[in-house]
Amino acid sequence: MISLVHFIWFGLMTFLNSNAFTIDSYSYLNEAKNLWQYGNTYCSKWPVDAVLLERFSFRTPGYPIFLLLVSFTSLNLNLIFLAQIFISIFTCYFLVNWIDSELQLTRSQKQYFWIFCVLFFPFQFWYCRQVLTEILFQATLFFSIWNIYNWQLLRNNKSVFFSSLLFSIALLVKPVLLFFLPFYLGYFIWVSKYRNVRILLFLFIPILAWFGNSKLNESSTGYFHYSSIQYINSVNYYVKFSLAPKTGLDKANEIVSFIHNQSNLKPNLAEKLTYLKDTTSIIILDNFDKFSSYYLKGLLGFWIDPGRFDVFQLFDLPQDTQLSFGIFSSNPIKTVLEKVLLKSPSVLVFMAINFIGGLFLFFSFGYVLFNPPLRNKYFVFLFAVIYIWITTGGVGAMRFRLEVLPFLIFFLAIGYKDLLVWYRKRSLKE
Repeated sequence: MISLVHFIWFGLMTFLNSNAFTIDSYSYLNEAKNLWQYGNTYCSKWPVDAVLLERFSFRTPGYPIFLLLVSFTSLNLNLIFLAQIFISIFTCYFLVNWIDSELQLTRSQKQYFWIFCVLFFPFQFWYCRQVLTEILFQATLFFSIWNIYNWQLLRNNKSVFFSSLLFSIALLVKPVLLFFLPFYLGYFIWVSKYRNVRILLFLFIPILAWFGNSKLNESSTGYFHYSSIQYINSVNYYVKFSLAPKTGLDKANEIVSFIHNQSNLKPNLAEKLTYLKDTTSIIILDNFDKFSSYYLKGLLGFWIDPGRFDVFQLFDLPQDTQLSFGIFSSNPIKTVLEKVLLKSPSVLVFMAINFIGGLFLFFSFGYVLFNPPLRNKYFVFLFAVIYIWITTGGVGAMRFRLEVLPFLIFFLAIGYKDLLVWYRKRSLKE
């Protein structure tokens, strides 16, 4: 069933000629081409007359290398999509069997549960046909954290090795895990009490991934750093939406462009990124109330975003800024619904399904988080979800929810089972 659903979605999206590209997709493909042809990590077209140094480190090389490997350097889209489908099938198959062994649901309970998941989390299947990091990142993060949980149960050092290896791959796929690294290392150092030499040696794998990529960026840009994307996106999102309520979106865009133009006058990348960071901090502090409002809406959007970015690719629609960022308007529900209703019924159905599914995930996450026995037992999974939630909270898009979807579905299964137990006890009392 798992494989069938994946290939039905792939066939349907192929038949409908659904768009498989976003702006991000082209940067990954460009970096893959440049890695193979020129040996550099520049994520725009190369060669160019005016080199922007930050483009060497804007995308970490994990996903571009994956694109080259699975397509045998051809960057054939069908080979890339098939590889992502098989990764997703493996992740889903593992999740199904893990939930079965962990929760012991009956056959009928499992059938109803997985039918619900297929219906209300379709973006898992749809993202397999996108040139984006999400499916690969989801798998590597999930299995890395799951191996920590497995190590807690069995104290098997192999689990630490696999966790460290997979965490390193995930870190090279998306730099969002950079600030997770100290927590990851600190946890194992603390639990090993500095005495388990094997564990301490395994921890060098993610350290080497961080150091190696930072040195690679230094060789290209002259500045030792892991990624430039957080500096650029902080201006593009945090500055823009901190200013937009006061200045209007057009004026905010002008200010963002001005900041980038000023940064381009800096003599080297170190000063450029420092300028972007300092400017962002000043504007956020000066407009902290608006920034807080934007960020809190983003945290909410992580759970309930119905796919306001994704509908453009799925239904091949022209980009609509109001629909994309309608959640940040003064009346987000009205803005998004009005823009959706102007599109088509199929768009409305797609967004309604994702919205409802997100609500179920939110409440099941809360149930596990505020249940002390469950919170203690599954703390590593909760921590991974909270980390991704907080670090991506400003934008608050459905694609970030996808990255931790296996954990969230597991929480949903826990809530589903406990709800059935509660209902059965109540029925017996009556």
